[in-house]
Amino acid sequence: MPKDSFTFTDIKKIFNDGIPKTTFLDAERAGNIPPSRRIEYGNVTRRAWDYSVIGKIGEKYGYLDKPKNPSCVTLFSTKGGVLKSTIVLNIARMYGLHNVKTCVIDLDPQGDTSRNLGLDIDDPNPDLDSVNEYFDVLPSLMQLYDGKLPLEDIIQNTEITGLDVVPSSSSLIPLMDLLNSKKRREYWLKENVVEPLYKLGYDLVIIDLAPSWTLYTSMAITSADLLISPIECKVAHYRNVNEFIRQLDQFASEMKIEDQKRIFVPTKVTSSKKISMQILNSYNKNIEHCSYSSIRETIIGEEAIALKQSIIEYKPTSPISEDIKALLQQINTELK
Repeated sequence: MPKDSFTFTDIKKIFNDGIPKTTFLDAERAGNIPPSRRIEYGNVTRRAWDYSVIGKIGEKYGYLDKPKNPSCVTLFSTKGGVLKSTIVLNIARMYGLHNVKTCVIDLDPQGDTSRNLGLDIDDPNPDLDSVNEYFDVLPSLMQLYDGKLPLEDIIQNTEITGLDVVPSSSSLIPLMDLLNSKKRREYWLKENVVEPLYKLGYDLVIIDLAPSWTLYTSMAITSADLLISPIECKVAHYRNVNEFIRQLDQFASEMKIEDQKRIFVPTKVTSSKKISMQILNSYNKNIEHCSYSSIRETIIGEEAIALKQSIIEYKPTSPISEDIKALLQQINTELK
């Protein structure tokens, strides 16, 4: 089956395993969901739906809702390798597949999230000139700051209708130097990017950050209605998590941030390792706003990212897919 197509079986696995086929086909005949096309699958043909229309089906049969009000979710951790990029990709793609108009702001100069969402050279073996040419023409927030481009022209589309990206760029570093000299610099992102995205009709804005506290971190946390922080179930992260939370609390107090919701997500849980389970239990017991879901350690997340898919698209029946779905349902509840 082409990777850009969904059969009825795929749709059941991704959105709702309880959809009766007769009900689904009746909805198609009645025009309540988009019409399918026929694809060859072995010796038979099957109905299939493309990424361009799948959101309408997710909206009708899925489990994620449009936020009650336009909302911003910021993902941040001071430690790398804690599945932050995996979580960002899964939140973005799954909300997009539920027809929630979503824009990701990639504030990590490394640009992993932009690439994971498809903003990369198509050529698997490019030369350096092609690389330079591609990234030289990719628009950036620096051009918004300079007044050279409006925000609408910086936003890039993905294969999922309604899921877009404000891409990362190497100019994020000099832009931060310029913003550091501005008054009310912590509010620049909120006032010039996030709130204008709401006015453009986006229901959900997701901000991804590098694993270090910079001005972009301050701006992104100030913009957030919901702050999500992965906390790894390993000793190095466990020893520093309380200091990390203290820094978040101090910043929120200084900026007078009120009513901001938080989710601390235990990640890289290994049930076969005693220390991993002890750390998970400690997080659940002692950390306020610790997620009731956790994400286990597996290579499936890396495999899905390599294919630029969410885990639920890639391996919908895997245990880690259930982990991601539980987190998404918690996010859904927080944004209601």
